[in-house]
Amino acid sequence: RCHIYRTTFGFDKSSPSLEEIDFPLAYAVLAHNRFEQLLLTISSVYEEHNSFCISIPSNAEQSFIHLVHGLADCFDNVHVQQAGPITWGSYEIMRVTYDCMEFLVKNKKWRYLQYLSGVDAPLRTNLEMIRIFKEWNGLS
Repeated sequence: RCHIYRTTFGFDKSSPSLEEIDFPLAYAVLAHNRFEQLLLTISSVYEEHNSFCISIPSNAEQSFIHLVHGLADCFDNVHVQQAGPITWGSYEIMRVTYDCMEFLVKNKKWRYLQYLSGVDAPLRTNLEMIRIFKEWNGLS
């Protein structure tokens, strides 16, 4: 399974640049369905030096929850956080995002955090985002 994720979904890319290694990013992701889309989203910004926290609501289908935990088992920098039930557009979305941020702050080193839903399609590469964040010079 891990080999398929790495090769089919592009987790094994060419080596990152020194600029990317020196500027690790964190991603807080909320996902509740469409596992293949989640794989595409994560793999598009995945680098071993980046940190990922994926929140899964308890009202997601059990098969999806199982697949996401399997993904995290393949990568040391991907953490899964089981959340309670979430209704889209509710306060709970903010709470689980904050919980992921709190985990990432305590456990990993990174320069900027980005929030993604599991069905987002990032429009910029990891390196492009780093250069944008550098232009911001510490602003959010």
